[in-house]
Formats: sequence, C-alpha cells, structure tokens
Amino acid sequence: MSCDQSAPDDALPAEGMKYGRLQDDAPPALVARARAITEVCARYWTTVPAAAIDFPRSHPSIINVTLGMRTPEQVGRNVELHDQQVPDGLWGDLRTQVLIRSDVLTGNGGGSDERCL
Repeated sequence: MSCDQSAPDDALPAEGMKYGRLQDDAPPALVARARAITEVCARYWTTVPAAAIDFPRSHPSIINVTLGMRTPEQVGRNVELHDQQVPDGLWGDLRTQVLIRSDVLTGNGGGSDERCL
C-alpha cells in the first residue's frame, strides 16, 4: 500500500478511555474489545476510524452518515478516511472473532441476514 493508514495516537484504545455521555471510565472488557478490533483492522492495512466510517455504507437502510467535525484538520482527516478502501475481508474476520454480530450487514453485498439493525 502506498498511503499511510496508520492511526494517530488518539485513535488507539488506551488506558483511561472514557465511555458514554457521563465520561465514566470505560469497562476493561470494552477496552479489550476495542484493542482486538484495532488489531484486526491493522492486519487489513486499515484503521478503526476508517472502518467506522465504512461500516454503515452497505446497509440498505442507511442513506447518509454524518460525522462531527470542529476544525479544518478534522474535515481533511475525515475526507481521507472516507476515501480509504476498507477490505471486505475485515468484516468476516471481525464476525469470526465475535467482535461484530454475525447478522450485521457489511461490505459489498452485506451479511447473510437482510433485517435492519
């Protein structure tokens, strides 16, 4: 791959992660799951932020994904993440490792279950 898709430090799961609107400490199981997803993404030369932007694209009920941005740098980063190709194999690997549900539609053609989420 010619482009650098490494995640910035702030995109990687870290000790002291906060969770929810009250910004409580993230439960250890959630941090472990986020790290496992990060490792799978790295094997596919992509990042969690790029996968998160790509995740809803193939669901038949999703027609728009709106990303929050406050600075020109965030706009630029999100455009780059949006344009990155996330390999379809990522989703099958995440399902196999039970990091996403088996009935979630993803990638070209989605999953095997046609129900809406």
